[in-house]
Amino acid sequence: MSGITLDYETADRITLLTLKEALNDVISFIQKIEERNIPEHLASDYTYHIALKKSLEGVIDYYGGFD
Repeated sequence: MSGITLDYETADRITLLTLKEALNDVISFIQKIEERNIPEHLASDYTYHIALKKSLEGVIDYYGGFD
């Protein structure tokens, strides 16, 4: 089996960048719902994305990803 071997710091940076990108996508989704004034109870994914945003922020903060 062949593959790439990364040191911990490089792998950590890649993971943080991926988490931050996911967070940006989630924030964008939430903003679109809010801009369109769609009632929260009709936006089936709204509550899920709010919880996901909080979770991603927690993980990113834990790993020191917010400057």
